[in-house]
Amino acid sequence: MVRRTWIFLFILLMFGYVAFAQQLPALILPVGHTSEINSAQFSPDGKYIVSASGDKTAKIWEVSSGNLLYDLKGHTDYVRLAEFSPDGKYIMSASDDNTAKIWEVSSGKLLHNLTGHTAEVSSAEFSPNGKIILSERDFTDAIFEVSPQVTSAEFSPDGKYIVSARDNTAKIWEVSSGKLLFDLTGHTSEINSAEFSPDGKYIASASGDKTAKIWKVSSGKLLHDLKGHTWDVNSAEFSPDGKYIASASGDNTAKIWKVSSGKLLQDLKGHKGVVMSAQFSPDGKYIVSASWDKTAKIWEVSSGKLLQDLKWYTDWVGVAKFSPDGKYIMSAGDTTAKIWEVSTGKLLHVIKGHTSWLTSAQFSPDGTSILTTSLDNKTMLWDVAAGKMRYTRLQLNNNDWLVYDEHYRYDGSPGARDYLYFVCGMEIVDQAQMKDALYVPGLVEKIMSGVEINNPRLSELDICQTSK
Repeated sequence: MVRRTWIFLFILLMFGYVAFAQQLPALILPVGHTSEINSAQFSPDGKYIVSASGDKTAKIWEVSSGNLLYDLKGHTDYVRLAEFSPDGKYIMSASDDNTAKIWEVSSGKLLHNLTGHTAEVSSAEFSPNGKIILSERDFTDAIFEVSPQVTSAEFSPDGKYIVSARDNTAKIWEVSSGKLLFDLTGHTSEINSAEFSPDGKYIASASGDKTAKIWKVSSGKLLHDLKGHTWDVNSAEFSPDGKYIASASGDNTAKIWKVSSGKLLQDLKGHKGVVMSAQFSPDGKYIVSASWDKTAKIWEVSSGKLLQDLKWYTDWVGVAKFSPDGKYIMSAGDTTAKIWEVSTGKLLHVIKGHTSWLTSAQFSPDGTSILTTSLDNKTMLWDVAAGKMRYTRLQLNNNDWLVYDEHYRYDGSPGARDYLYFVCGMEIVDQAQMKDALYVPGLVEKIMSGVEINNPRLSELDICQTSK
């Protein structure tokens, strides 16, 4: 009788190991963060990534090498998000420890600790010029003081004003003085979002009262009441030229409105579940909607015609985004992300590797990579053209690190090698020769520059027979 053997390369943990049988060969490793990763963002130039985690830290990574540059420690609770300033020189992190912090990217040094909040800081953002930070929740350390439970806050494109929303009221503030300019009253239920038009002249608000509204920034006057939805409006977004608004609703529809008149232009019907978002393409010609009906859909703005129905999900689709050039759409839901061709609606790639729900997914600034984070604590970088993992990077401890590709070839610090073992069935095997075969110095640099890697794949090594 032939004995079936299964080969695994894995990290031996401090307190023991778990051997996995009856699976295909895989690399089982701990991750750099020790809790779920809540967000990951590219720097404006695409050279770095910052990730934020429930392990109370944020981390700065170099894309080209996969190296961990800085471990941003200082928060004492869950870090909700971390984002770069517009010039890429600084990072702002927001945490449940009631603080936001500003870090220097070049050194990882903590520059400012923004204390004074009386509740967790759920989000924060830099102004367009990068000189001011707006942090959401109670704003006691932001630019001015407002009530708790702010659900939305955003700078105007020129950075001179802020619109914040709480309950059924939105407010316009002047940044330079912190003065409240206008109370935008009129909604009769909680406001889910409020955003400026691209030229900063108008504000669109979306509410649970089944309406979206258009306001004039200079006067605070209500210009148009966008009625037509029969359930909560989850979002209202301006087109790139500011002429139209796309609203997404729990009534299973998205709608297109004309800003100048408030007139309903297109009623996008076709979803069979709540529509969570509706986003314009970079050229404003199309809209992609994401829904709880397990689909995303592409619509033509001018006609309202359904062009493509993007299916193949097993659960709801939380987000769908256009690539920077508008040629592709990335949708994220369940444990996968998918890449679609806009012109044909063809599913190009299924990005599969996470073992739990995705928490974020985004294109790199040049559109060639996708960054995903998940409740499985992993951050993974993917090649858009090939739909394959570029690499995963792990920080094992303060000194040791490891990166590996889809074939489990690896690079890492000298100490990381000591953590690597093979498993045949339930038997641990330490094969130094096999470790040498999979070791690729400068692995990430070779992956990112397109250099051919001639080392064998894990699946090509006869480890179990060798160990007999």
